[in-house]
Amino acid sequence: MQDNANARALTRRGFVQVMGVTCLGAAIGQMGGCAPASESKGGGAEKDDVSVDVLVVGGGGSGLAAATTAAEAGKTVAVIEQLNSTGGTFALSGCETVSLDDGTGEYMDARALFDYWMEETKNNADEELMANVTGSINDTLAWVEGLGVKMHTLTNYSRPDASAPILFKSPSETAELASGGVVTNALAEKFEQLGGTIYLKTAAKSLIVDDGGAVAGVVAESNGKARRFMAKKTILAAGSFESGIGGEGNPVINGHFPNLLGQNIVYSAQGYTGATGHAITMGKDIGAEIHFEIPYVRGRFVYQASGGTLREDGVLVNGDGRRFGNEAGLYRGMYETAVEKGGAEKMFSIMGQQNCLDDMEQYAGNENMLQAETTTELAALMGADTATFVDTIEKYNAYSATGIDEDYQKPAEHLVSIDGDPLYAEKVSLLVGGCIGGLVVDGCARVISEEGQPIPNLYAAGDTANSSFHRGTYLGSGSNTCFALNSGRLAAREAVSDL
Repeated sequence: MQDNANARALTRRGFVQVMGVTCLGAAIGQMGGCAPASESKGGGAEKDDVSVDVLVVGGGGSGLAAATTAAEAGKTVAVIEQLNSTGGTFALSGCETVSLDDGTGEYMDARALFDYWMEETKNNADEELMANVTGSINDTLAWVEGLGVKMHTLTNYSRPDASAPILFKSPSETAELASGGVVTNALAEKFEQLGGTIYLKTAAKSLIVDDGGAVAGVVAESNGKARRFMAKKTILAAGSFESGIGGEGNPVINGHFPNLLGQNIVYSAQGYTGATGHAITMGKDIGAEIHFEIPYVRGRFVYQASGGTLREDGVLVNGDGRRFGNEAGLYRGMYETAVEKGGAEKMFSIMGQQNCLDDMEQYAGNENMLQAETTTELAALMGADTATFVDTIEKYNAYSATGIDEDYQKPAEHLVSIDGDPLYAEKVSLLVGGCIGGLVVDGCARVISEEGQPIPNLYAAGDTANSSFHRGTYLGSGSNTCFALNSGRLAAREAVSDL
């Protein structure tokens, strides 16, 4: 499928030149403007070596998008995936990905989305990368649909802080979890039809670098044996640190966020064990720059007794018994506030008889659902400061009576008084499903060295390089899947343009 010429011009010139950045090269369909500093020449071949034009490390959404794009260009391509199946975290998602207005004027177009996301990142995201991603969104979705995947417009998704409505699409009409697998399965099938090869249960261990400092492939392990995959271009797309992110010795928390050690945070890979950050580590080992912003992309609140998530009409307090945000506000903002102000040691959702769950009897005796007749007694069970907690609830009830939240501006319809007998305090934790951070890339998805120069023949996409896109702000639902697909295609096009 040929890229739309208008989208190409908008991406390369309309966005980046407006922002004062000169974007070299031609159309996004060719991506020829970011040539590597030098060419690599791999060493002599051995019997079990695999030699290809393009090697992709990781068989998730970004990796398969990259591999299929390179194969469509007529190149020999291989994918190595450490697990026994493809899909990655992308396959587990609802794939509620961002789309662009299709001429109705009702939703954000490419330029409006570029401006909005750059503003959200406080203009810290790589402008050229952001332009390349936002300018190719609808072309990429059309490409996905060309693989036989129907992308439904979602009517139940919105971004309340956005300057204009954002359009969302998914293979599922309700963005049901694991809908992303429809996309990754279609990509894998197309890739193999084009002659590409997927090596499962093959774990990348290190990058091969020639005497000139150019990447020439990867050493991997398969069936307990080392195997070399020689490649003219290598694309790292194996996710970030998601599996056991909070464990002892974890390089993200211990190395970049030691202040979060011991916090009331549940670290989870959301059922996927393949995202161990190995591609990031491999890049770092050869001198690539890495940058971690926040360790909680795709995070959510976990209610320990009911299994629910953030309740708009509840009252969320920290271990001191102090409220710290607008429970009915933007979810992302409340989560970030909870990490900074509410996550230490413990956190509780407070309920009275007007806002408690149905069938509270089922939680009788549950250590994660405390109950008492008074706020004083409940504070004692929580281990909170009694005076602080009692004052918090009294103030909140006063706000409920007036309909005005003087502390956090919670809407009146969600200011439900905490009263009646008994009162409840449900223990709450924060779930971390990943992190924003990894290899730093430029606008052409080239991996940047600690000296600030592109590492020859090395590219990265998806969560392996999401810090250059999100920077210090998770851009919300649909942004990660959007970046995965579009950065994967970008990396592949840039790679093959130099072959």
